[in-house]
Amino acid sequence: MEADTIATNAGYIAYLYPNHLSDQHFDGAHELYMAASLPNKYVTPSVGVYGELVRLRGTYTTAGLSRTFEVKSFTFTPTTSIGMAAYEGTPTRMNDLSAMFTSQWSFAAPAYVNLRLAYSYMGGRAADLPGQNGSFSGRSAP
Repeated sequence: MEADTIATNAGYIAYLYPNHLSDQHFDGAHELYMAASLPNKYVTPSVGVYGELVRLRGTYTTAGLSRTFEVKSFTFTPTTSIGMAAYEGTPTRMNDLSAMFTSQWSFAAPAYVNLRLAYSYMGGRAADLPGQNGSFSGRSAP
């Protein structure tokens, strides 16, 4: 059997918040990242590491699984992932557990229509959550 090829990417992300709180920065985070996946005909595992060296000073690491199904001009991709956070001054914790379903209709190349449904459950201490709401609904991010 032929070996599968590892897909990789790397880059920089700046998170800008125009409506930031007065005691916070407009540029909330700056991340350098590296990610890799192993596409194959069964399930595609992926990992990513995002280093934030300016504001939060730490790392966010994610691991996930996905599978793409093709039917004529349609593709369907269920995905699940877990994210771990380790930032200066906070304990290492599960940051999020996410599930996503993406469908795409390629009706006239290169044009297509894409639909994405996603849900994330936020981990960590209730005191670190928006509104400090530790209930299931308070930890949910559609």
